Amino acid sequence: MEPPGMPSSFSLFSNMQTFDLSGSFRLYNSFSYSIPPFIYSYAGLRHLDLTNCGLRYFDDTLLGGLTQLITLKLSTNSFGPTFPASIGLLTQLQTLDMKSNNMMYGTLPSQIGNLVSLKYLDLSGISGLEGQLPDSIGRLINLEYVNLESPFFGTIPPGIGDWTKVTSLSFRICQFNGSIPSDMGRLSARLATLSFIDQYLSGTLPSAMGSLVQLTSLVISSAEDAPSRITGSIPSTFSNLVNLRTLTLSMNGFGGSVPSLLGSLPLLTSLKIDNNRFAGALPVSLSQLSSLVTFSCSNNNLTGTIPF
Repeated sequence: MEPPGMPSSFSLFSNMQTFDLSGSFRLYNSFSYSIPPFIYSYAGLRHLDLTNCGLRYFDDTLLGGLTQLITLKLSTNSFGPTFPASIGLLTQLQTLDMKSNNMMYGTLPSQIGNLVSLKYLDLSGISGLEGQLPDSIGRLINLEYVNLESPFFGTIPPGIGDWTKVTSLSFRICQFNGSIPSDMGRLSARLATLSFIDQYLSGTLPSAMGSLVQLTSLVISSAEDAPSRITGSIPSTFSNLVNLRTLTLSMNGFGGSVPSLLGSLPLLTSLKIDNNRFAGALPVSLSQLSSLVTFSCSNNNLTGTIPF
C-alpha cells in the first residue's frame, strides 16, 4: 500500500520555520517526485531538509522566494537537470547541502557567489556537475567546510585564498589543471584537512603551503591518466606542518632525495610518497616517526635500506 499524501492543511502553516522530511523516501509518490508546492508558501521558513526523499523536480522560481532560509539540505535525491540558479537569491543561507544528486548536469552558476553568509557547502557526488568553477565562488569568505568532490575542471579559481575561516577543504576528482596558487597559504588560520585527489595539476608545490600550520591531513595526488603532474621537490617550509597526522603525496612527479624534514613531523601516522621519482636513500630521520602506522614509498628510484 502506498503511503498517503501530505495533508492539505500543511499549506495553512504560514509561520513554519523548520521543515524536516529527511529520510522519508517512501513519500516520493505523494509528491509526484517534486518538492511539495505548499513548502514554497512558507515565506518565513529558516530550515528545510528534504534529504533522501526520492525527489527529482523543483520550481526554480519559487525556490528563490524562500529568502529567509538559513539551512537548505536537498542531498541524496535526483534533482535536475541543472543546478538551480535561484539559490543565489537565498543570501541568508549558511548551510547548503546538495551532495549525491545524480541527475544534475551542467555547470555551477555564478550566482553561487551571492551566498556570502555561507559556512557549509557540500556539492560532492554530483557526477554530471562539471566545468570551470565560477570566479564568484571566491567571494564566499565565511566558508568553514567545503566539499567539491565532483568533476569540475579548469584552473583553481582565484579568491580561494580568501577563505580564511575554512577548516576542511576537499577537491577530490575535480580534475583541475595548472598549478596550486600560492595564495592558498593564506588559509593558515584554521585549515585542518586539505585534499587534492585524482587531479591533473602541474607545476611545483608553493612554499607558502608551509604556512598551513593547523593541517592534520594533506593529500595531493594525480589521476592515473593525468597528462601532467606536480613536480620538483617537497618545499622546505613543510617542516612547519608539525600537526600533520596524514601526508599523502602519491602519484605525482616529485624528484630528488626524500627530504629529511619528513622526520621532523612528530605526529605522522600515515606517510605515502609512492609513485614519484624520488631517488637515493631514505633519510635516517624517518626513524623518528614513532607514531607511524602506514608507510608507502613504492615505485620510486630509491636505494639503500629502510631506516625503521
